[in-house]
Amino acid sequence: MQVKCSYCNSDTNKIEKTEAIRIDNKNFHPNCAQKYLDRKELNTTICEIFGFKAPGPRNNAYIKKFEGEGMTFRGMTKALEYFYKVQKNSIEKANNGIGIIPWVYEEAQKYYEKREKMEKDMKEAIEYSKNKEEVEEKTRKVQMPKTNGPRVNVKTYDESEIQW
Repeated sequence: MQVKCSYCNSDTNKIEKTEAIRIDNKNFHPNCAQKYLDRKELNTTICEIFGFKAPGPRNNAYIKKFEGEGMTFRGMTKALEYFYKVQKNSIEKANNGIGIIPWVYEEAQKYYEKREKMEKDMKEAIEYSKNKEEVEEKTRKVQMPKTNGPRVNVKTYDESEIQW
């Protein structure tokens, strides 16, 4: 049985029910499911920042426009988080809109790329440090047994057997 994708609503590109991804009682293509989740996250971020129940028609129009300009939902979310949460800018000048996105989009992308790289480098450094500590711990555990004197098998030789 084929079902219609709730995101792209394509009649010509229906999917098998077994291949569909179900989210919120809706069916999606795998790539459409990710877009749906990213859009949902963007809407949630807008509502959190501005104190809305829903983004509203003006912000939805902005989203559609920015998407047409090649911006992703995830990128728009990151741009808003960067501008309002990281840089702690006021929402007063925003006039309840997300028009700032194109102005900070690239800067936000660079910020999050740099942050991800730093996190990756820190994880690698921590992993290296842990491995180094494990090696040092193993080398500390390998010790020679304590003895009360030399453990040497001494054989008595006849002086005639020793050649000088």
